[in-house]
Amino acid sequence: MPNLQPKTSKIVTRIINLSRQHLTDSQVGLQLKGLKFTPTPNRNEQLLQTELKTFLRKLRLAEWHTSLEEDVDGHEITNDQISIIENKSKANPQKSKNPVLDNFLEKIEIKSNIKREEKSGLEQLKNNDEIVIQEAYKEGAIVLMDRDYYRSKILSILNNNEYYKESKEVHQLAVKRKIKKRIQDYKYLTNDEQDYLVNYESKPPFFFMDYLKYIKVKKFKNK
Repeated sequence: MPNLQPKTSKIVTRIINLSRQHLTDSQVGLQLKGLKFTPTPNRNEQLLQTELKTFLRKLRLAEWHTSLEEDVDGHEITNDQISIIENKSKANPQKSKNPVLDNFLEKIEIKSNIKREEKSGLEQLKNNDEIVIQEAYKEGAIVLMDRDYYRSKILSILNNNEYYKESKEVHQLAVKRKIKKRIQDYKYLTNDEQDYLVNYESKPPFFFMDYLKYIKVKKFKNK
């Protein structure tokens, strides 16, 4: 009988290394996770473990005392056996009477989502100022390039007078003043709306080159 279930397509991340940097197996495996992958952040491990153990102990003791209707010999506990004051207990129950709580306490421990070799490879890539790592637009690929090569391609695009023109003046403030004047002339906006349209932080433009798309355009023009 034929399988009538639809096949699901899976996007496979490709790595295109155009740089002189040799990638280790750990670095390749890390990048195959994609640029949106977030490793478990570093924490103060000693402080974290201490606080976590204290929290887990309190959970177990709270559950243990709440469900303690009988003593360890199976006899009912009477009010005469309950002390009003007592020394601070050092008990740390290893297992509770609630399997759901035990499962939760086992899962709550923070574990790294990358291997030690991948973490080391990530630090090497992050501290390498000689390469640029970019995600290709709609290609499901990660492209590595030497920084000087990437910069030369960016400048060659910006120096193309057919698409770009160099401007020595910063027009952001002038544009902002014109917007403010237009808004003041328009009497139908609330104060909050005017504030939203005028009081914004000017940010410098960001230029990004999609290398794979750039190559396709070059090939198309050369035909």
